[in-house]
Amino acid sequence: ETTALMEAAIFAEDISVVIGKGRDRKALLSHVSIAIPENSFVSVIGASGCGKSTLIRTLREFTGLLGRVLLAGHPVEILRNQLPLAVGYLPQFGAFHDDLTVAEILDFAVALRLPPIGAKTTREQWRQHVIDL
Repeated sequence: ETTALMEAAIFAEDISVVIGKGRDRKALLSHVSIAIPENSFVSVIGASGCGKSTLIRTLREFTGLLGRVLLAGHPVEILRNQLPLAVGYLPQFGAFHDDLTVAEILDFAVALRLPPIGAKTTREQWRQHVIDL
């Protein structure tokens, strides 16, 4: 476990997602553990309703669920709070209008994810850095 934890870009241990209460309680994920090494290309494949989207959302937004999720060795909930643009994912089909430019989509993402207090120059530098990448 220690080696997997240290070498993994994404490390999830014993994560479970349960919804409902009492007799209506249902496990969407049950004790899932994964370690994805740096520089890996990973596909999450399965039948409709098997938990693919739940797994991806849990890895990205892990908050108060059972288990732990680390991205590059850092708890994802801390990254989401301290570096809101550091954690994200792109679904199979983007949720953007076809007539927007890359710069307009990035401006939209910044407006949604960063507090409005941030300096305009910082936002512009971030956008240009992402475009350059």
